[in-house]
Amino acid sequence: MIIVIVSAILYIFFLIISLITWIRIKNIDVTKDIDNLPFVSIVVACRDDYHKLDNLICSMELLQYPHHLFEIIVVDDHSAKIYYYEKKNIEIKQLKNSGIGKKAAIYTGIMASKADIIVCTDADCEVQSTWLLHYAKIFENNDINLAFGAVMYSGTHLFEKMQQIEFASLVGSAAVTHKWGLPTMCNAANVAYRKNAYLSVINDLPNDLPSGDDEFLMHQLYKNNPKSVVYIKSNTHVVCTRACRNIIELYHQRMRWASKWEHYTLSHVQWIALFVLFSNISYIVIGVISLFEIYYLVYILIRAILEYVFLRKVMVLGGQRINLLAFLILQLVYPYYVIFFAIAGRFKKFNWKNRNLHSR
Repeated sequence: MIIVIVSAILYIFFLIISLITWIRIKNIDVTKDIDNLPFVSIVVACRDDYHKLDNLICSMELLQYPHHLFEIIVVDDHSAKIYYYEKKNIEIKQLKNSGIGKKAAIYTGIMASKADIIVCTDADCEVQSTWLLHYAKIFENNDINLAFGAVMYSGTHLFEKMQQIEFASLVGSAAVTHKWGLPTMCNAANVAYRKNAYLSVINDLPNDLPSGDDEFLMHQLYKNNPKSVVYIKSNTHVVCTRACRNIIELYHQRMRWASKWEHYTLSHVQWIALFVLFSNISYIVIGVISLFEIYYLVYILIRAILEYVFLRKVMVLGGQRINLLAFLILQLVYPYYVIFFAIAGRFKKFNWKNRNLHSR
């Protein structure tokens, strides 16, 4: 019982420190002139997402970046149906994946790219007009090998609002743990890196997992040079994507995410994941033992307020407001949700992009 109580108290301090860290992370300013804008290759892996790709291409046509200084490489990962784009006022290459899966598709795109700077996003996303300018500014520093930014969910229904809040917790966690010198995660929908840096570690990355192409790369580059990995905090650099439409889609996505955690090579990533897992177990155990005790009610109130303030500040980055009803529902179900996927992610099969996969 003592361990459970200590875990609960430590989680409160974890939230306080996370909130303070998030506030202290400086926003990146791209209003200043950038000398000698570099040529950039944007790589997008696509599997059965061509009906969503139009929105991404349209948002890229509005980029405040000279169109002759970037190319878009769309790599088809064996889709059931392919849509070929007519020539637009931006350069679009369409390639066939030389292998199978997203990692192979990204590799195919990178090997066909003309630029040293590779920027990645997903087919179901939309980018802001200054998106590339942020990366151009960051990579003015030749010591930077990888940069990543925030990804936010869009949606109007309650189920989507709940996902927005949960996803904001991941966005905030990625930023603050990087600030602590303990990087945990990034998102392939908003990441950029140098081509030569990617090729230098490609043989050290796991290729047999259905997820984690972004995070394993970040971890490897961080191990080689911690100062070469940076986080971009800016409300004009956020990439937007649609939340899962239903519980089945959410299940398979979260299973894919949960399948990779035990394969991380940075020990602190696993320790932080275990700490969060045990904190949620403690939340349930204390509740069962002391449901109507005043100290438990005080604990859940303090925890809820801290989480609300932290998540609210993170969501402001994407111009979003936290939905109170969605937040309250998550307070009830999230601990069980975390425990379920922590266990199920190690053993169960799942489907992603019409492929049957296994977590181990």
